[in-house]
Amino acid sequence: LASQALVYPNPSLDNFTVECDGMTEIDIFSMDGRLVKKITANNRQCHVDGLSEGIYLLKVNTINGTLIQRIVKL
Repeated sequence: LASQALVYPNPSLDNFTVECDGMTEIDIFSMDGRLVKKITANNRQCHVDGLSEGIYLLKVNTINGTLIQRIVKL
């Protein structure tokens, strides 16, 4: 199983930084289950921007598994 993903700042007024070893892709879902953004991550750190105000689920896909984290965009 994958380790933890570090997502900061959370909540955020602007963008988010995601840090996780072995990240391959980040999928961002609205709370109603719609995929709103997909990011290919090929290193340990990735930036997420361009989200509207709201609450999202961040699905971090790694070489060791999947992590889910809730993020809040103010």
